Amino acid sequence: MALPPPLLPRSSCISRSVTHGTPHKSVKTIPDARTASSATAEHSLLRAHARAGRMQPARQVFEAMLPLDRSLVAWTAIMSGYATHGPASEALVLFLRMMDWSLRPDGFVFSVVLRACAAVGSLRFGRQIHCAAAKMGYVGSDLFVTNGLLTMYASCQSLSCAEKVFNGIAVPDLVSWTSMLSGYTENGCHMEALMLFLEMAHASIGCDAFSLSVALRAASSLANRSLGHQLHCCIIKSGFSKSGFLENCLIEFYGRSTELHLMQKVFDSMDDKDLVSSNTIIQCYAANMCDEQALSHFRAMMFEGSECDEFTLGSILHVVTRIGAIHYGMEIHGYLIRAGLDSDKHVMSALMDMYVNSATLHKIQCMVPLRMLRYYLLVQGKLDQFILASSLRLCASDLDLAAGRMLHAYILKLNMNADPFVTSSLVDMYAKCGSLEESHLLFSTTRDPGAMEIHGNSIRNGYGTNASVVQNLIRFYLRQGQFQHALNLCLSLSNHEISWGALVKAFCSR
Repeated sequence: MALPPPLLPRSSCISRSVTHGTPHKSVKTIPDARTASSATAEHSLLRAHARAGRMQPARQVFEAMLPLDRSLVAWTAIMSGYATHGPASEALVLFLRMMDWSLRPDGFVFSVVLRACAAVGSLRFGRQIHCAAAKMGYVGSDLFVTNGLLTMYASCQSLSCAEKVFNGIAVPDLVSWTSMLSGYTENGCHMEALMLFLEMAHASIGCDAFSLSVALRAASSLANRSLGHQLHCCIIKSGFSKSGFLENCLIEFYGRSTELHLMQKVFDSMDDKDLVSSNTIIQCYAANMCDEQALSHFRAMMFEGSECDEFTLGSILHVVTRIGAIHYGMEIHGYLIRAGLDSDKHVMSALMDMYVNSATLHKIQCMVPLRMLRYYLLVQGKLDQFILASSLRLCASDLDLAAGRMLHAYILKLNMNADPFVTSSLVDMYAKCGSLEESHLLFSTTRDPGAMEIHGNSIRNGYGTNASVVQNLIRFYLRQGQFQHALNLCLSLSNHEISWGALVKAFCSR
């Protein structure tokens, strides 16, 4: 049998084909704080650091200033840096410090603090800022502040307040419309977003690329192909047909709508294909189970020396896992080690899934995931729920109850036992390893109905059609008032195995 073609070129250049998560930020053009003797130089230095996202040196410059030299501009610069680059909570702390100095905030300060409230999701603090801004006359008169309020309320999932703010704007600008549109889609109110977009069009408000992208996302979420096609026509008529941002949105829309020929047509017509374009089309092909097309695009990326990041590798590893092509997966594993992406949690989780699935399929033991787990723990110092779930799947596959119990102890130590994803994996591991008592104990702590169904299925998968196990599950569901789950399980048993009297009695007692 002929060997499959290699997925990666032998001469792939890692240094120029991988985009790292945190780009290096040069500090050569920034003067040293010790040479900045005047207040003007200190302000310039502070703004330069804050705009570039170098918050530690920016904070050092700010704290080194004389209190009287910390003007409103200086406070705004440092708070804006934290609101943009994080941690946003520091912007709120600094705002309270500024108020202690009896400095009167202006519209720029309020907009920055509102952006920080939106980032941390602090509705209570945001409402206090709203009151302060209203008392000082900025609400209604300053559209910059009003739009900040709108975004803050939408980000804090208070759509009713966001709507009140929007309806109170006498003449909303494009930012106001787009903020409200984005707020609806972020909170899952896609129909309301489309209705607002139509209202915006009837008001003859000129759309920009972002507002059109939000409308496309709403149409995609509602599976409204017709409206998506109309929006595509609108994009062309508005002169945005060559906007890379909107072309990527169109690829995603057609991919989610399963119109893959149109998706490919948009991709082929792009003048400048970037990493986002390639990632989007690979993800869409993978989501539509078109594994060969996804692999073809990935192979073309690699042989062209195009950029590649953790999202590309995560998507293609899921494809490789699904088709069982572990030879491709091992090539990718070697590539991402050389690229320095082997400590990324999403890539690591996808890799472990691939090795675990391969070991399960071929009924062999595989030590690679355990070595990966030790390495990841050494580098990161902590495991997340996805890595833990993959590790528990390996324990279930190898029937390694001892390793599973050690992972369970680690989970309890990290206080991650409330995570439904982790709990489901634990229930499945104990069930498949033959520990009915521990599996039932975890199952009995579950309160969420959806999670109950998942955990119950895990126990049943571990014990097949064992009538006593299923009857125990039925009784547990009845105690929790989950009658539909109990009836569904009854259908899996024959008539002589069901205790109908106990079942009827349980129903009557509820």
